[in-house]
Amino acid sequence: MPLISYLHTSHYSFTYKALETSNHFSENTILFIKNSNCDLPSKHSLQSRKLIVAAESFYRFSKLQENKSKLFQELLDKYWRQTIFLSNASPIAKKYSALLAKQEGMLLKNNKKKFMANLSKALQNGQIYADIDNSNSVDNFNLPNRSIRYVWSKNLNIRLPKYLNGLWTNRRYPDFPNTSQKNLLTKLANNNCPVFVLVNGLNQIVVSEPSNQIPHQNDVFHKVYMWYYDRFLWKEDINSVYQGWFFVNSQDAEEYANFIKSRYPRSSHHNGLSVVPTSLYSYYRLNRIAPPRTEFRLFPDLEEVGKLVTSSKYRKGLNFDKKQTYGRNYFQGQPIYFIDSIHSVNRKTRLKSHTDYCYEIPGDTSNKKYTGVFFNKTVAIDAWSHFRNVNPDLKLPVKPKLSVYNLEDFLRDNEYGKDIKEKNLLFVPSKEGYEHVKSISMNQAENSNIFNKRLKLYKFTLSLWIQRLVCSLTSSQPPNW
Repeated sequence: MPLISYLHTSHYSFTYKALETSNHFSENTILFIKNSNCDLPSKHSLQSRKLIVAAESFYRFSKLQENKSKLFQELLDKYWRQTIFLSNASPIAKKYSALLAKQEGMLLKNNKKKFMANLSKALQNGQIYADIDNSNSVDNFNLPNRSIRYVWSKNLNIRLPKYLNGLWTNRRYPDFPNTSQKNLLTKLANNNCPVFVLVNGLNQIVVSEPSNQIPHQNDVFHKVYMWYYDRFLWKEDINSVYQGWFFVNSQDAEEYANFIKSRYPRSSHHNGLSVVPTSLYSYYRLNRIAPPRTEFRLFPDLEEVGKLVTSSKYRKGLNFDKKQTYGRNYFQGQPIYFIDSIHSVNRKTRLKSHTDYCYEIPGDTSNKKYTGVFFNKTVAIDAWSHFRNVNPDLKLPVKPKLSVYNLEDFLRDNEYGKDIKEKNLLFVPSKEGYEHVKSISMNQAENSNIFNKRLKLYKFTLSLWIQRLVCSLTSSQPPNW
């Protein structure tokens, strides 16, 4: 458990003197604490300094709930803010904690328990933030494990805005999109590689809500503060966030939808959950422009990752990229495969040359040659077999040389590259993803008319609100959505 100590807003300086035996601290060392402006003597050893910091922390914590505090200070602590220091626990700290606990009365112990309960709630609500730039309370001791200063803002304390352009600027990636990112967005928009999302009847992506926000659904003050925090205080995601998932495998998306339907049957029925295909363009763009405390992530193909991790036979002949993070039981990101260039011999001329795999779209008058980015190893091998058949003059091996990387890092590498505009990339999905899109495309063909889509949307919205109205008028208790 981390050690928690408290520092009042007014300034204190402490000097510690110890009774030493044989030039070292014994188990029965007594510390005398008094108010002073003197600096710590340099003759103390590192062990002595650790002991002093431990004693200082527990001294402050022991004085936290004393009845002798001033009324003005109590009002500040209760309604304005408190400053807290968190440091790592140590055997010395535990020892002095036990000694202080023996001297505390029942009232003081109950007050401390109440304080810790309120502190836990404040941590979950995001009311406590680290003030690392001003964490200088124990820096004078030059200890290896120094404490970190935290500020607990109370109800009446609203922090000043850190920036004023939060209403119209993307705070996650302020310079998005730059020139390379625009070129990458164009490449992704021209690809028809599907990824799958879970949407409701209004074609809105279903986003999971963090558990610490559920108790504040009816708290207007909390909602107003979070609106202010997202637009004028947020710098990065440090707590739980809202999550939206893009699935590479349609079966994983269906399992996710079935789990939500089983967990929230009434809400799923009223909102009409379904799995629909979308593009990598949508994933990449939403991932980069997501608002504060909201993240859109890619859910990899679990079947492909499982084979790649557990089967040595499946990994045979694969060349993992040097930047790829992987091991015997893990793989980072969604696997993608590239067919490496090889030495080949022309059967007619007997000349040797480097041969790069490329794909030409039938009927494309521009004759562009595309580099394949495969989401499945089997599909990559089948593509190589097709390439061998259309190039009978080249003496090519039966099995290609494949390199493995992950899609997320591949996109990140290319969004700042200067040569992305000259690259012709073709993202190739798995057979299951292709078959899923093919099966639902026939069902959507009859609803392709814009008027039919809008009519269906209005009908669903009207039906949804009528059901909720009837339920609210006929049910004595609110439904478990």
